[in-house]
Amino acid sequence: ILYERGSYIFMNKESLVVMRFYRLANISRDLFELVLNDGPINLQVFDARGNFFKTVIEDPMIVDFFKRAGENGEKMSNQLKEIHNDTYELKRFLNVKDDGQYADKSSRVRILDMAVGTYHSLLDLVKKFAEDAKNKELLDPSVEELLVKEENFFTAVSQFGIFKTILDLNNELQKELKENGGKATPTVNFTVEELKKLVGILNFTKQHYTVGVTEITNLYESIMLTLKFLDGTIKSTDPKEIQTKVNETIKVCLDTLKVHDFAWQNHFKKVIEDVNETQKELARAAQNQQQETEKN
Repeated sequence: ILYERGSYIFMNKESLVVMRFYRLANISRDLFELVLNDGPINLQVFDARGNFFKTVIEDPMIVDFFKRAGENGEKMSNQLKEIHNDTYELKRFLNVKDDGQYADKSSRVRILDMAVGTYHSLLDLVKKFAEDAKNKELLDPSVEELLVKEENFFTAVSQFGIFKTILDLNNELQKELKENGGKATPTVNFTVEELKKLVGILNFTKQHYTVGVTEITNLYESIMLTLKFLDGTIKSTDPKEIQTKVNETIKVCLDTLKVHDFAWQNHFKKVIEDVNETQKELARAAQNQQQETEKN
């Protein structure tokens, strides 16, 4: 921390670097709108996110880091460019309808796999920068707290998104089985494989969650228990019991997400204010220094 002025706390260079890389994880989380939003996509907001995505991956510091990181850096850089191109430039995951553009439901599993995998790779990178700064006693406590709230929020939103998609696909599966007399058609087999992938992605989010907040670890357990009702591992002859369990789990998901969305947003706004004020202060200091140099 540099020093305080008014209500702002100016950050040191190391914390600012962490925040610049933090934006990478932040933009990958925005992809969840394509899974959670059943209504028409607000193209103005969508395009603004695309522009911000491009700004972040073209940040000179980030570009230079990926170059110096060798093959792995090049791979991650190309992956981010591909996500930006497919999602925001070509809009491959949107379908045009009479009343607007909607997320392509057939791409849900691909989007989840892409978003979760990319996010955790980037968050691991951010954590490495944060750990290095903390070991030098240079990590701003507010940035450290932001990363904790970020991980809580992402885990809640990703697990809800995965669960919601499982429910949608399970409904489609039951419809397909009913129409085909319970036969394992190619469409049925494909849907079953997609459901298996989703459970794998759900397990991945659990394995990579490191904060350990009880209500979030319980969220995973609640979802898995409900899935056992859906796949018949837990036998129930009462359809109402299964639907009640599904409704209860949806409520747990939404309640947990609401709490951690609110916690993240409030803290994020405060940190961004400090980042912006610090950058202004650094710009002022640089300008003053230049003026002094010119005088001499």
